[in-house]
Amino acid sequence: MSVKATFTTKYASMQSEFGESYASKLFGDFINKVPKYSKGKNKGKYKGQLSWTKVDSGGFVKEAYNANGGYVETRKGWVVEAEIKDVFTHEVYVSFKRNTSDNEVVINFAN
Repeated sequence: MSVKATFTTKYASMQSEFGESYASKLFGDFINKVPKYSKGKNKGKYKGQLSWTKVDSGGFVKEAYNANGGYVETRKGWVVEAEIKDVFTHEVYVSFKRNTSDNEVVINFAN
């Protein structure tokens, strides 16, 4: 029997100070690609919701689409996926994912 990796996904509003500061830590200057509110009480703040997935404990991750069946996750405490998206339309403004083999970060933007 193998030990399975565990992940936690958390969320923060981009209108909060925590959401904005954590997003700028994760995305750096790419956060400027996220649209801002132009009217109302949130004028000048970023739109959307930040979500991130963090590795809680290492272990085996089974993948149905992988020919080898999966991989071993050893990056305990790392954020492996994050995205900022619109809550209502689910349009993803910016996202990133770390590859498992070389920890290369892949960043995607909305058109």
